[in-house]
Amino acid sequence: MPRKKIFYVLIWVFLFTLFPSLASSNFEGQMVLHPSWYFTNEEGWKAGTGIVNFEAKEGSLKFSSSGFSYIISPVLNLDTKIDGLVKIRMKSDIPYGDAAIFWVTEYDNMFDIRKNIHFSIRGDNKFHTYYISMLKSPMWKDRVLQLVISPSQNAGNFEIDFIKIERPYLFGRFISGWQEFFSFETIKMRTVNIIKGQTIGGKHINYWIYLLCFISFILFAAKEILQNLKNKDAKIVGVLKSSLHTTIILALFFWVILEGRMALDYLRIFSQDINEYGGKTVEEKIKRSIPGDFYEFTKFCKEKIQNNSLVTVMFPSDYYICIWRYHNYPLRYTIKEGSPYVAVYYPSQSQVEKINKLEGYALFEKFKDNEFILKKIKENN
Repeated sequence: MPRKKIFYVLIWVFLFTLFPSLASSNFEGQMVLHPSWYFTNEEGWKAGTGIVNFEAKEGSLKFSSSGFSYIISPVLNLDTKIDGLVKIRMKSDIPYGDAAIFWVTEYDNMFDIRKNIHFSIRGDNKFHTYYISMLKSPMWKDRVLQLVISPSQNAGNFEIDFIKIERPYLFGRFISGWQEFFSFETIKMRTVNIIKGQTIGGKHINYWIYLLCFISFILFAAKEILQNLKNKDAKIVGVLKSSLHTTIILALFFWVILEGRMALDYLRIFSQDINEYGGKTVEEKIKRSIPGDFYEFTKFCKEKIQNNSLVTVMFPSDYYICIWRYHNYPLRYTIKEGSPYVAVYYPSQSQVEKINKLEGYALFEKFKDNEFILKKIKENN
């Protein structure tokens, strides 16, 4: 493949990577004030569930997480057409993490899974700046009135140097896509069977590669045709073969990159597994493999609740129900109301509403905030 063609290919790869940013960056001339926080004090941010030791100190926001946790922004009024990039400079000491940003809008005031964007964070206890392009979510629309940042599902210490809301400028979206491509998934319920793979701008990397190869083929074919217009002996089949040959080389080039990217993930996972589980007892391995302090909560339930009792569970997902069932045998579980016991672990908003409406129950044992057992009060005959 001639050097000139390779140069053209690399130029198109670079421009295509940046292209999604171009349509959203034309805000020059507008006097827009983008909110930012440098934490000389809390500046309106508040601690949510699972956050302790929350304070602004020495120009940064410091706090610890006990597992499921989040911090809440002050009231905002973001124009999603202009405010489309979130920059967070943060450090943490967790081994790995999957942070998330949730939001509410003027027409949808519920924090839920539909309106969130995840991003990977590093746990080397050093400051890193994370660029999160909010425009990759179709739910980033209308006016955003408040943000919630969930730093991790694992216990650890965090420190935020600054948070900035900015327009989705070219370089910011490029870095956001770069970080997204080189992030890797943490353990979730579905990762036992399915790993989605890398994405850029919220779309799977294969989407961009297929599209880039198609566009490249069209451009190479057009270039060959234009160069051979004066040559009456040139045949369209030969032109297409030449263009197809170049496109296949381009596809192989991306295949090698993706294979290298996957090998990097395996290397990361292997090194983390060695650090996390090497030389540990079975009990320690189980504890480390389950997010937060849920394993300790399962042991707490088994100690406090009589064997073979029927227990209504209120957990944030089915993932925790499966873990609870496995480790709490012979306790029986149900999601229906009316059982002698109710086990509660970081309930969702709808579950909190159900708990508040329960009648005939009293607090039986408390493990921690948002982790407790209710017991049905016996009625006097």
